[in-house]
Amino acid sequence: MTTGLINKIVKCREIQELYKYEHIVVGFQEAIAANEFQIGDKLPSIDKMAKILGYSRMTIDKAYKTLSATGFISPVRLKGYYITSLAPYNS
Repeated sequence: MTTGLINKIVKCREIQELYKYEHIVVGFQEAIAANEFQIGDKLPSIDKMAKILGYSRMTIDKAYKTLSATGFISPVRLKGYYITSLAPYNS
């Protein structure tokens, strides 16, 4: 799961018009469309994603909060973020 997501995020870096956190959001949405996730899958921690991508923890946190607001993921206190939907709230 993580490798496909990371590859999609790295590919999104080529889109200059996007902010860094949007690279993560778009990469995640593309991974969802490619059926790389199932409901209940755990996302990499904020620290792990920051280290892998070379982005700040704040950038990863903003991306995860954006994905949470759209309904794709939900935080579980002291455990991390989990996939809760394969479609956004507004679809």
